Amino acid sequence: REKKISELLSEREELLKRINSLILPGKKEGENSGADEETVRKTPLFIDTTTKLETAERRIKELETHGEKIRQKWAVTKGDLELVKKTIFEMEGKHERRWNELLSTFSESDSVPI
Repeated sequence: REKKISELLSEREELLKRINSLILPGKKEGENSGADEETVRKTPLFIDTTTKLETAERRIKELETHGEKIRQKWAVTKGDLELVKKTIFEMEGKHERRWNELLSTFSESDSVPI
C-alpha cells in the first residue's frame, strides 16, 4: 500500500510538472527571465495558489485573534474563580463566628434559672 501511495505521489508530481510546462509555452529549462516570471504570475495555477495563500493567512490572523480573546476570557474567569473562593472562605468564617455567638447566647440563656 505504501509503495502504491509513493508511486501515485511521484506520478502526480510528474503530471504537475508536465502541466506547468504546457501552461508556460516557450520556456526552456534553465531559462529564468523577467518575462517568464510574469507569465508564471498570470497562470491560473499561480493565481489560485496565491488566493489560497492569502485566504489561509487571513484565517490564521482570525484564529490568532480569536485565541487571544479566549485566553483573555480564561484569565478573567480564573480571576473570578479565585475571588469567589476567597469570598466563600470569608463568608464561612463569618457564619461560623455568628453561629458560635448564637450558640453561646442560647446556652447562657438556658443556664439562667427562671
